[in-house]
Amino acid sequence: MIEPARSGARPVSCATVLVLSLSSACGSPASTGPSASQYTDTAALRDLERPVLSEIKAATTRLAASDLAGAADQLTAIGQDGRKILDWLDAHTTFAQANSAATDCLRETMTDLGDQAESLVPHLRASDATTDQLNKVRLDLGEAGNCLQSGD
Repeated sequence: MIEPARSGARPVSCATVLVLSLSSACGSPASTGPSASQYTDTAALRDLERPVLSEIKAATTRLAASDLAGAADQLTAIGQDGRKILDWLDAHTTFAQANSAATDCLRETMTDLGDQAESLVPHLRASDATTDQLNKVRLDLGEAGNCLQSGD
């Protein structure tokens, strides 16, 4: 939070400042705006993200309900669908670079959850996952959910 000046101004979040800055930059007369291919690429990426977000919500719910086998199924699906996102980003490097704030977050969280899927799923299925492992996957799921939702 940016502290208000002594003049009594309202506090402004960093996200608000960023959005306003981006809006100003994009709205300038010199800006040509996004191309049709950027809209198409954005839509294609959103189509890949949508099932992952649903799976993240389901995995989080299953973990909260101590349904470890169900969470394992969801984490496996996240790993597979997350791999599709990573492959898409690798194939669309220009788009990924132009949107690095969002795509870097996607890369990191999809990689982390893919790693979790490989290492944790067997422990979830055997019901021998440690508290630290469960806490880590909960944290990774939360970060991935935030990353995916911030792109909308």
